[in-house]
Order: sequence, then structure tokens, then C-alpha cells
Amino acid sequence: MSKHLLIGALALSLIAAACGDDGGNDNPAENNTTNNTANNDAGEAFSEDCTEFVTATDDAEQNRINISEKLNLLSSDSVLCINDGVYPINAQLQLNDPNLSNIEIRGESQDNTILDFKSQESGGNGLLITGVDNFRAANFTIKNTAGDGIKVQEADGVELVNLTVTWDGGPKESNGAYGVYPVLTTNVLIEGCKVSNASDAGIYVGQTKNAIVRNNEAFGNVAGLELENTSFADAYDNHLHDNTGGLLIFDLPNLSVTDGSSNKVHNNLIENNNQANFAPGGNIVANVPRGTGILILSSSKNDIHDNTIKGNISLGLIIASYLALSTEIDDASYYPFSEANYVHNNTFENNGTQPEGLASMISQTPPIPDLAFGGFVNAGYADAGKTFEDIRNCFFENTSDGAPSSFIHANLGNATIDATSCSADWMDFCHYECQGTELPAISF
Repeated sequence: MSKHLLIGALALSLIAAACGDDGGNDNPAENNTTNNTANNDAGEAFSEDCTEFVTATDDAEQNRINISEKLNLLSSDSVLCINDGVYPINAQLQLNDPNLSNIEIRGESQDNTILDFKSQESGGNGLLITGVDNFRAANFTIKNTAGDGIKVQEADGVELVNLTVTWDGGPKESNGAYGVYPVLTTNVLIEGCKVSNASDAGIYVGQTKNAIVRNNEAFGNVAGLELENTSFADAYDNHLHDNTGGLLIFDLPNLSVTDGSSNKVHNNLIENNNQANFAPGGNIVANVPRGTGILILSSSKNDIHDNTIKGNISLGLIIASYLALSTEIDDASYYPFSEANYVHNNTFENNGTQPEGLASMISQTPPIPDLAFGGFVNAGYADAGKTFEDIRNCFFENTSDGAPSSFIHANLGNATIDATSCSADWMDFCHYECQGTELPAISF
């Protein structure tokens, strides 16, 4: 994640992570544990198409050598199978060959095939995969990496299925930043993963186009699930709980891929994200108040619906702009406004009751409203041939504790614009109580 400070952004905004099907469970409360039905069942032959095998030893260097040698032997259309056991490993494992495709790394079982990097001496990740199209990793655990758990980059066709990534010592600043981490990728499936104790985001999907993130559990992280500079992700049936923040959707400047938008987030259970923030200082997530349900920052055209968001002590949902940062934007292509997001048919319960840190600045009388908008608007929208109706964020038929959800508009840009005819005050909720664009399910 870009290491821009969020102090100004949140202070001002709060004032004022098999290619699939589409669709999700209409009852997110039924998905409060990870769905591991795709895991190796007793009747599934773990080894039927394996081309290479690895067996555990007690020696970390020997395990590194054994696995690295097997990785180097792989040709396209190969499967490396890792037998159950605990594999202490002392350095990053990697596969970097753009001439390879259709590669799978398969554990015998998610819970009992364990790659333990507690003695790691070199490398920034546990497992780093670069440039391998149609790559799949499934059915094993990665623990205690110095940096990120599993990182896959510059690939088309990625499946990360039934992986556990964790750090044994619990939430600590010294833990790796990301657990499951595809970046600069297309056509990504993340399913059945269980990630905990990452010092940034448990499940992070960065600079990616077309992703399905479903049936995962993320807890004890700073951010449970983050979609950053990513477009056309479909995140559903995930259980995001006991993180600092449940779900973040960011679009940030000075990255290779910008204009992240059009993500569909639905039927997730986002609850009790009240973990004390343990991100290293200077990280953008270091200033996310504990108790944040959903935070959207400078990302547009997202469809947020049918989620259950409850028990987050600071915020239910907030839409903010990068313009609230007290730093100069030196990326001429960057568009910092959050526009045309559609937040509808979500169920909020018992949020904002004990706001902490920056979140406490939004209101002097908790509970904080479940729907918050920072208020930065591109005053030149008419010059671009748009209307207010084209750019406004819409909130529709959300409920809080059984009643219509409350709304707060911070007007951080101090703008005065013509909105709709319902009120002379453009900050009134009636301008934003509207139906937006529902996005289709993602498939590939």
C-alpha cells in the first residue's frame, strides 16, 4: 500500500484482500465462518496429477533447498505437491519465469501443510510469484513471514484458494504487511482463505482488474480486506471481523495503475472491527480509527449492497476524498473525487457508539451516523458535461437498528453548488437519497 499519511484525510473527512461463478448468499449472517468446502476432502486424490513432491524435514535450510529445487524443475502445466507437515523455512521462496504458465502449488491440507518462516533470514515475502500466468496456490498455511505472506504479481489468471496466512504472536507492528497479496494482476480468484494479524491488510487486491473475493475470513489485521486501485472486483460472502477496519476501497496517486473503480461489495458480514491499530507509523492505514466498518477513499462507481455492518465502535461507512490530505498531489492523471458510488440495502447495527481518535471528531453526540460523506465535489463537473446527478453518491434503503439509516455531510470542500430541487442546502440528505447504478456480478 502507498505510504501516504491519512491523518489529514481522516481528520477532515471525519469532521465534516477455481474461476468463478457469480452471485452470493443473500444472508451474510450465515457466512460468519470461512467456507472451506473447496478444501481437499477425504475422497479427493491429493496426488493424482502431481508432477513434483516435497516432504518436510526439521531443517529450515534443507526445506528451502528442497522446495526451491522443485520450483526450478517446474515446466508449464505442472503441479508441485507439498505433503502434510511443518516446514521451517529460513528464506523467501520464489518463482519468476514469464515463460511458465498453468502452475499449481498444492498442499495436502490447509491446516496441516504448514510453511513456517519463523527463522526467515532473507527475502521480503514468504512466497513470491512473478509473471506466471494461470497460477494457482491452494490448501496450505504460511506463518510468521518477515514480510508479506504470499505475493503474486504481473500475472493473468490467479487462484489463491484455501490458504491460511498468520503470525503466531498476534497483532504486532513487526508482522508482515499483507497476508494474501495479488498485485498488478488480472482475473483473480481469492476463495476460502483465512488471514490474521497482518500489520496492513489481511487480504489485499492491488492494481488489479477483474477479481472475485469470496468466502474468506479476515480477522486481527489492521484492514481485513482492501481493494486498492482495483476495478471490477466482486467481493461477497466474506467475514471481516475484529480488524481495525473491516473493508477499505482506496484509489491513490503515483501508482502504475490508477482509476480504480466499479467494484461490487455485497453480502459480507463486517462486524466488531475494534482491534487497536498496530500498523507501523507512516502507513496510510496507521490512522484508521479502530471500529471502522467500510472506508471508501477517492474511488468511484462502487456498488455496496446487502452487507451487514455491525458492532464497529467508530464508523459504519464513510466516503472520503484524497483531497483532504494536507499534501500536494503530483500525479497529473489522478482524479481524487469519490463519485457515483451506490450504497444501498445494507443493514447497520450498533455502530459509532464509542468513536475513538479521529472518528470522535465527526460528532459530539454519539452514535455517529452510519452513512457519512466527506463532501469534496469537483466544482467543474458541468464543464465536463456532467450534472450533479451524474457525480453524486447515492444512498438508498439502508437501515440502522431497524430504522432508516442516518446521514452526515461534512462539506470539507466548503463548496456551494446547485444540487437538486429538494432543498436549497446541498448538504441535505434528500440530494443523496437516490438510486444509483447496480453493477453485474463478475465472471471470467
